[in-house]
Amino acid sequence: MPQLAAQDEFFQSYDDENGHYMAAKGEVIYEERGGYMIDSLIATGTFGTVYRGHSLKGSEAYKKDVNSVAIKFIRSIQKYANAAEVEIEILSRLNNYDLPKRRRVTHLVDHFEFKKHIVMVFPCYGNSLLDFIKLNEHRGYNQEWTLEFTRSISHCMSYIHSQKIIHTDLKPENIVATSKTHRSNLRGKIFCYPVTAEVITIDLGSAIHAASDPDRRPPLVCTRQYRPPEVITGLAYDSSVDVWSLGCIVYELATGIPLFNTHRNTQHLAMVEKLLGPAPPLFMQRLQDRVRLTKLPAAECGIKYFNEAGVIAWHDRLTEAERVGLERAPSLAKLEETLPSAVVGVIRCCLTWLPENRVTMQDVAAILSASPPDPRMLAMASLVAETEGAYRTGQRAVAGAGTLMRHAAAIADLDPKLRRSKSRGSISR
Repeated sequence: MPQLAAQDEFFQSYDDENGHYMAAKGEVIYEERGGYMIDSLIATGTFGTVYRGHSLKGSEAYKKDVNSVAIKFIRSIQKYANAAEVEIEILSRLNNYDLPKRRRVTHLVDHFEFKKHIVMVFPCYGNSLLDFIKLNEHRGYNQEWTLEFTRSISHCMSYIHSQKIIHTDLKPENIVATSKTHRSNLRGKIFCYPVTAEVITIDLGSAIHAASDPDRRPPLVCTRQYRPPEVITGLAYDSSVDVWSLGCIVYELATGIPLFNTHRNTQHLAMVEKLLGPAPPLFMQRLQDRVRLTKLPAAECGIKYFNEAGVIAWHDRLTEAERVGLERAPSLAKLEETLPSAVVGVIRCCLTWLPENRVTMQDVAAILSASPPDPRMLAMASLVAETEGAYRTGQRAVAGAGTLMRHAAAIADLDPKLRRSKSRGSISR
């Protein structure tokens, strides 16, 4: 992994054996356009290396808006360069609309080529949600903070989806605060949180156009712990993959730990089944249709994870450690027992076997922006469970999140129990 020299050291920049650009501290790049100076290493990832730096351009307005910048050097490997070109095109499109909305996605300050590397320049933002989770030693946030973060994330993603873009890699690491970190001493422990819950989404290096041909999309998207069942099993996917990821993030914000802490498909699907119940027949039918249409052996398709009854065949496929992990994975009853009902409602609306039953980002944003929070989320969560249950039993089911919204609104109007006031509480659970 690349290492930047100590603060009092200087060295020559070079490419390592993996195509990462090893920048020199104090190095000035792109001098012909004003230039940027390298200050320190931020992180290294699959696509490249990110350094903290600052602009040497003379515009006072520019300095006022962006005091320091994050400079991302893409690895000098063709597939990563191609992905970077797509990211630049998508970010240029997202940054080209009205200012208030474009602030919900990372701003591409500059981009250019330097020593055979594509370079992208972004503002330096605050800590990521993953940073906060680690700083807080995996202690979750209370209901108010969890829902406020979720509201802000859903606004970011609503804008991205409205521009027909699918993020495909939504996770705490790719969501950053727009404000500085505040530290409080709570019950003898330091608890960290941003000054405001406003966040933006970053790293659209894996983003795709929603209008692209489904058969030509990358078959494997989303980081493992935030990957939905249709992707795990090789089915077609759409923007609802981001909604599934959001549901996983909400749980992680509320508890401090990943919902699906797994690294293998069989265990992952078994955890999903434990939480949501067996896959509905329509999901199984799609797996069977894929075998028929692709003419691939069943052993090479997603249906291989299920037995004839449509249940995950995990009993003879998991290691002892994986069995223990499955036992520790939460069920829906456990979620309802340990988490606030409004948080469970959001999670339940996002996590469904059938993508079309998931709520949209726009719906989540609208519901959580109400004050007090709109009770439709709780009503809709109930309908989601009822809908998937109907699919499993062959009964007539309510289809689609839009229909769920309309039904949920009617239920909320009729049922006074669903009219809940906003919870205040303390900063941490």
